[in-house]
Amino acid sequence: MNKKLKFLLVTIYVILLGLCLFNVVVYSTHEDQIVSSDEPILSNNTSTISNIDEVLSSSSISIYDDVKPNVWYSKSVSWVTEKGIMVGTDDLFHPDENITRAMFASVVNRISGNLKTENRVLLRDIDPEKYYYDDVRWAYTHAIIEGISDTEFAPNAEMTREQIICILYRLARYWDYTNIMVENDENIENYFYDFKDVSDYAQEPVIWAIKSGLITGTDKHIINPKKLVTRAEVAQLVKNFCEKYEKP
Repeated sequence: MNKKLKFLLVTIYVILLGLCLFNVVVYSTHEDQIVSSDEPILSNNTSTISNIDEVLSSSSISIYDDVKPNVWYSKSVSWVTEKGIMVGTDDLFHPDENITRAMFASVVNRISGNLKTENRVLLRDIDPEKYYYDDVRWAYTHAIIEGISDTEFAPNAEMTREQIICILYRLARYWDYTNIMVENDENIENYFYDFKDVSDYAQEPVIWAIKSGLITGTDKHIINPKKLVTRAEVAQLVKNFCEKYEKP
C-alpha cells in the first residue's frame, strides 16, 4: 500500500475512533437507564479507559508493517514520515537498520528544506544518479557534514552517536543559533562514566546535546558515543531536534 495513503487511513481511523469514544453511550448493567457520555466509559471487565491514548496504543494499525504501535519509537517514526524527513520502502521503515552517511545527509537536507547548491565538490565517491547526491553536495558545501578525506565522503559508512550529534550541532549553528556555544562541564563529565570515550572534536556537541535534552544517555551514566545509530534512534533524535530548534 502507498505510504501516504496508509498514513491517511491511519489518521482517519484515529479521528473516527476519537469521535466514537467521546460520543458513545453505555447502558447500565444494573438499571434500564442510559449513562451519560460524560461518565467514565467502562469495558466488560469494569476497568475504566482513562484516555484515548490507551486505546490507540493497543491498536494494531501502523504506518509501516515493521513498526508496531506500542514500540518506543512509533510516534517519532510517524512524525518524521508525516514531515517527509524520513521515508521507508515497500511499507517498511527498517527501524533496526543502522543509518548511513548518505541517509543522514538526506535527512539533514530535508530538515533544511531540500536545498541545492551549484558549487562543485571534489568528492569522487558520490554517484550523481543516487538519491543522496544533491543532499551530500549541499551539506558538504556548507560544512555541515564533512568528508572522510578531501576527495572521499564514504556514503555507505554507518554513523555513531557522536557523529550524528556533531552534525546536528553544526546545523543548529548554520541556522544561526549562536546561543548553543558551550564549554566543558565537569558535572556532565563526572556524571557520565564514558564521557572520556567521546572524541575530542565531539565533546562540545555532546555536552550541548545533553544540556538541551536531545539525548539522555543510552543507560544511566552512559553516553555510548561510539555506538552505531539505528534509523529508529535517528527518528527520535531528529524529532527532538526539530522541536527545539526551528529552521529560520
